Amino acid sequence: MSTGDIDKKPPLQLACDSEGGDGMLKPAAFANALAILTGVFYLLIHLIRLFAPVSFRYLFNAQFLGADVASLMWAQTPPGNFILTFIIAVATAWLFAYCWAWLYNRFAA
Repeated sequence: MSTGDIDKKPPLQLACDSEGGDGMLKPAAFANALAILTGVFYLLIHLIRLFAPVSFRYLFNAQFLGADVASLMWAQTPPGNFILTFIIAVATAWLFAYCWAWLYNRFAA
């Protein structure tokens, strides 16, 4: 083994390289995963709001550095607003994640 071999480092590999992949993100799979996680998170937050309103108020206000933003929310969310907001959040997450993976693949190529 020569001293030249010690200085050579293996190239940085992504996890998908070790699984036989090409090191690129699959935009649709990445977008689906983030959309599902967004939907689950939205439902979880809604359940916390229904069954633990004090905890919800604390969690919600923590996003805004403690400002009492939760007091601005409606006491009762109309079902149509809940469903529409859920659809918009999931669709936006999917679109954002797809664009993110596509852009990542462009830079990584």
